[in-house]
Amino acid sequence: MSARFCAVGAGRMGRGIAIAFAWAGHRITLVDLKPRTPDAWARLAAEVEAELRGALGALVQLGRLDEAQVQPLLDRIVLVPAADAPGALAAAELLFEGLPETMDAKREAFAAINRHAQPGAIVTSTTSSILVTQLAALVERPERFLNMHWLNPAYVIPVVELSTHPGTSAEVLARTKALMEGIGKLPVV
Repeated sequence: MSARFCAVGAGRMGRGIAIAFAWAGHRITLVDLKPRTPDAWARLAAEVEAELRGALGALVQLGRLDEAQVQPLLDRIVLVPAADAPGALAAAELLFEGLPETMDAKREAFAAINRHAQPGAIVTSTTSSILVTQLAALVERPERFLNMHWLNPAYVIPVVELSTHPGTSAEVLARTKALMEGIGKLPVV
């Protein structure tokens, strides 16, 4: 089953975003773009599951979640390898690029997104150190692009900072704000 939401990058930011959407009742695909050997993939999958379980377990200990909610939340998060990225990217209505803060990593991620994302999908980056105008140049149809900076942990902190560039469509910004509000976030432009 495909997901409307896709976090591109299976690191800490992608994992936090995945929990935020799962907690709000949505399926989300967590995409690892790095080609890996079967052993390396197994290690990553185990690491991702351990971190997700640990984060949700902490929420149980704090009384924010019931233990019975943990597995259903985990079931809403689907980790996919690079080989399955095209399908996951094509299915998403909203994509979050969350790779390391280098232009090379961003360029590679946006190249994959450009190849596979549907034309109307909203494309975002979670960068905190690269200007949105620099990244917009890497995105086909930049009118659908904006930066979405989540504060850590993404599933706890309600504020999500939205940064546009001169070409960001007003309709895309409105849709993004509505989607974030729909999962209980406070989008600030």
